[in-house]
Amino acid sequence: EREPSTLTDGSPAAGGVSYPADLRCEWLVLGPAEAARRAAALRSEPEDGLEALAVAVAAAAVETTRHKVDYDHGGVEDVSLVRLSAAAKVGVAAEAAGGAAAVAVSAGAPPQLVELTFPRFFVWQGDRVVVRDAASGDLIATLSGEAKAKDECGVAGCAGYLTWPPLVAPAGFSFVFESDHFDEAVYVPPGAEPSRFSAAGFLASLRLAPGCSTDKSCGPGGVCRPESGLCECGVGRSGADCSYASCLGVRTLHGASGVLASSARALEPRERYVNDAVCGWRLAAGEETGRGRGFLRLSIEYDVEPSFDFVEVYDGSGTQHAQLSGAGGPVLLTIPVDGGAPLIRFTSDGAGRRSGFRASYNFTAAACDTHADCSGRGACVRGLCACEPGTHGLSCDSKYCLAYNPPA
Repeated sequence: EREPSTLTDGSPAAGGVSYPADLRCEWLVLGPAEAARRAAALRSEPEDGLEALAVAVAAAAVETTRHKVDYDHGGVEDVSLVRLSAAAKVGVAAEAAGGAAAVAVSAGAPPQLVELTFPRFFVWQGDRVVVRDAASGDLIATLSGEAKAKDECGVAGCAGYLTWPPLVAPAGFSFVFESDHFDEAVYVPPGAEPSRFSAAGFLASLRLAPGCSTDKSCGPGGVCRPESGLCECGVGRSGADCSYASCLGVRTLHGASGVLASSARALEPRERYVNDAVCGWRLAAGEETGRGRGFLRLSIEYDVEPSFDFVEVYDGSGTQHAQLSGAGGPVLLTIPVDGGAPLIRFTSDGAGRRSGFRASYNFTAAACDTHADCSGRGACVRGLCACEPGTHGLSCDSKYCLAYNPPA
């Protein structure tokens, strides 16, 4: 509780030159409530140390092994990923389960949230750190590249550098590091002092945190939910304190209407989204009581690298209704809602960046209210668009025949 505990990839950015290729490490970090829930599910009483949480991998003797990864199917041939020595101290209790290491340590009466930060982070392109919610499995962040901690930036500030925000989750984190097939290392000239050069790897720090208390803790446009201690960030912002001015992971939005964007300054001329982005917005109003059936209307304007970066739209069943790349818009898109939560997904590859995308949405009972809802290519008749010949879709937005065309 007083001192953050740490996780490393085995060659942290504070030492060593690089990590090996084909490496996969996984940690499972549980919060107090989730630890108690899992203990109850195992029909066992938690020991004193399992009532609370901290991570003390650095205090334990950790053995890691290299593994061959099946990249086509996302599986791992060798499942024994991490073993914690029984010599772990400071009240650490460890349990190997499903290839992950579960670690808990006594901390008195801890706060509710688990907070993750990265004091050091330099992960090569093609390698990644994937952080998920330990309870729901929702993606919190996919991280790659070189990032600096705010205290490293000096007087000039952190302009031009990635600075990962703190991440929080009440249940804790499922935390995975993967490297690809390529061996990469920082070049250190002969006779030079290695400590002067950035070493590849990362250092992750975890602690118990109280969460937000006021809206001031949640950045521009953010709202604090004191009952949970979590911030609802403004458009295009993310992180526990909403300090990161781009999207991260999958976010759930509960409003019947709203705006979402790849970054806080999306579509501005000088704005550039990050490489290797993986972001999503789950529109939960599509599955909430009273709005389980009807339509979702979207207006999307986008500027992303053609053929490599994409804005995708899925309905609640997982059916894809649009895949946008290049530049265009506003594109009017209407999709049916039948009890599930639609998903908007944005991805970018490792090279080439543009200004991103911005979308507005609202849930309605009808596919259209006026002729303007039919993209200028049809007429609104009894709540459905009657499209002109050669156009298709619930808002006449497509030149191609689609599975969800309204009846003629």
